[in-house]
Amino acid sequence: MKKQLIFGSFIALSYVSYSQASWNSTTEEYEIVTTKPEKGLRITQNATSNPKGAAALHLKNNTPITTGGHLWSLFSLGEGNTTWGAGNFVIGGSGDNGVNYNSIFSIQKNTGNVGIGTTSPAVRLDVTGSLRATTNIEVGPGPFNSAVPLSINQTLGQNAGDKKTCFQIANGLGMNIEYLKIFDKRNTAGNNWYNNELRIQKTVDATDMHYISFKGSATNPSLNFGYGNSDLMSILDNGQVYIGATKAQSPHADYKLSVAGKIVAQSLYITASGLPNWADYVFAPEYKLQNLYDVEKYYKANKHLPEIPSAKEVEEKGIDVGAMNTLLLKKIEELTIHMVEQQKQIDKQEHEINLLKTK
Repeated sequence: MKKQLIFGSFIALSYVSYSQASWNSTTEEYEIVTTKPEKGLRITQNATSNPKGAAALHLKNNTPITTGGHLWSLFSLGEGNTTWGAGNFVIGGSGDNGVNYNSIFSIQKNTGNVGIGTTSPAVRLDVTGSLRATTNIEVGPGPFNSAVPLSINQTLGQNAGDKKTCFQIANGLGMNIEYLKIFDKRNTAGNNWYNNELRIQKTVDATDMHYISFKGSATNPSLNFGYGNSDLMSILDNGQVYIGATKAQSPHADYKLSVAGKIVAQSLYITASGLPNWADYVFAPEYKLQNLYDVEKYYKANKHLPEIPSAKEVEEKGIDVGAMNTLLLKKIEELTIHMVEQQKQIDKQEHEINLLKTK
């Protein structure tokens, strides 16, 4: 008798809507079957009492509220509702027989935005609280890799200067807001990977600061470290490293480290493999020492010593520190041999002079 009273209205409604309601004694469930397309169960409420003009479906288990029971309700909110938003759909729960409801899930009428834990979702899915996924989270138009737990795929424009932020973390610091952004930017027009740059950058308010970037290039893609919008250090795909705004050009294109500026160090070692033949061969008995008169003739004509680069060569090419040290050592050793020979000659002459004086 009680079940008949509860579902009497459903059965009456089914006749009007060309549907049938029946009791399944096996599953102990009422089943409503409609024969009209897109027809089913409709609940309409015209009341203006609280919740104002809301059509609702309430579900409650047999456990008393006082011992842990709960009342779950589905609301289609009327235009008079100002608490949860007129025209929105809300799923709420109450632990006191419907006196006080907590909104758990909501869908906004005008935007279709979905809220979990909030009745005013500002985006397509707005969650108040933690979010957990046991498989993958995928953002963007794809394609995605199912083996990656978090995939973000954005479509970047093809014009130079186009930019698309993929990920951002913000942290309020008193009067300032600090951001860590991951974004893609198009350095030159086109739709190839070497036209763009993927950058991870720190920003405070509207000021861009330090960044790490992966810059595409058809010849030398690079890993870059910079500040603002200027690269300070770059590592090319061939292992070359340059520090400063520009890299070394010809004739030293085979460099491993290029520095646009001064280098300050407490010590610098150049290994033997990086040095030309060390100048100790000057002291070998078979070494032919150049005549000083020939040296004089050479530097008067060329304005520099033999084997030493000219000022023009140094200006154009610079100097190889290891090679230059070897050459300077060679000149010092040759000069030392000349000085020793001259001293021997002076000593001999003095001895001969002294012998003449004693006669």
